[in-house]
Amino acid sequence: MAPVFISVAGPSCSGKSTLARVLAEQTNALLIHVDKFYKSDVNRPIINGYPSYERPDQYDGERALKEALEKYENERTSIIFEGFMALTYPNVPAVSDFMFMLDVPFDEQVRRRKLRSASKEYDGVWERARLDIDEGFYAHGAEEWKRFGETQKSIPGVTVLNGMDTPENILKQAVDILKG
Repeated sequence: MAPVFISVAGPSCSGKSTLARVLAEQTNALLIHVDKFYKSDVNRPIINGYPSYERPDQYDGERALKEALEKYENERTSIIFEGFMALTYPNVPAVSDFMFMLDVPFDEQVRRRKLRSASKEYDGVWERARLDIDEGFYAHGAEEWKRFGETQKSIPGVTVLNGMDTPENILKQAVDILKG
């Protein structure tokens, strides 16, 4: 398969990191987690009593994209660009050969996030639980997602996958789309 640029977005605990990791393993692609490009010096508005970590301007998506494109152009490797706001950065849809968005209801995100924090097992993006961030997410995550993230579903060319489906079925749907 020729090198491709695949973007995977979706709300917290929707399965995007899992899908991206498995796709990267199966296609020998380089995986870029946009959420690791977190800006520590940005203003965090207080929403419902907690600072918000749920906005695209709090992550350096443009720097993440630049690093990914440099590797893509210099090494001609496939790239999987993953993050909860991955498609909100203007140049990402333009360079993506495939775009996936996982969709999960907020109550399920909360359930999964509580399980993840309690398990102390993380997906390679976060190193540990941040209960203060979790509490804020429970207080305003749905509101922030509707305001900043949900619009990613309507970007032309985005394939919306049901994050409530089994991981095996989600992977199969994505692979079928990649194979054409």
